[in-house]
Amino acid sequence: MSEQNISEVLDQIMTILKKHEEKIDDLFDKMDDLNKTEQQVSSSPSNVRAGKKKGPQKDTVPGHKSVLVVDDNKNLVRSFKLVLEDFGFAVDSAHTGLDTLYKTRSKHYDLIILDMNLPDMMGNEIAKRVKKENDGVKIIMMTGYSSYFEDIGSTPEIDDYIIKPIPPEALVEMTKKVLGSK
Repeated sequence: MSEQNISEVLDQIMTILKKHEEKIDDLFDKMDDLNKTEQQVSSSPSNVRAGKKKGPQKDTVPGHKSVLVVDDNKNLVRSFKLVLEDFGFAVDSAHTGLDTLYKTRSKHYDLIILDMNLPDMMGNEIAKRVKKENDGVKIIMMTGYSSYFEDIGSTPEIDDYIIKPIPPEALVEMTKKVLGSK
């Protein structure tokens, strides 16, 4: 399949997704509400029982950077999400290239931590498309394969790269470095 055909197919899929975007957004909102309720119940059960309400929740805490972690390994994504949230980052996840493109078109991210080898697209192609549409987003490419180093090095859209397996300390250090935070 040629690159142009792939692009046309992706555009058709994006058109279909846009038609259902409102429904998907409603589902994501409901999931966020459930997660927030669960966090409130687990962190402050006496407030919930007493009927006290917290103020409205925003997607991100002011001053906190938003990060999208992309990998087809769901356990890796969950662990990255937990680690980065512990350091104050607002973290979303995606498991395919298509999901990544959809999310980056509907929300701004300060950083995308992106696997090079996804089931539906290569990370360097995703990086090119995302950077074209999202000014200022930073991208860290991750891979477990040394054979991809040349591809990573020849992709100017990639701000830095890291090799799997990635210890939590290295993940946080790289994230802070690329975002320019201490």
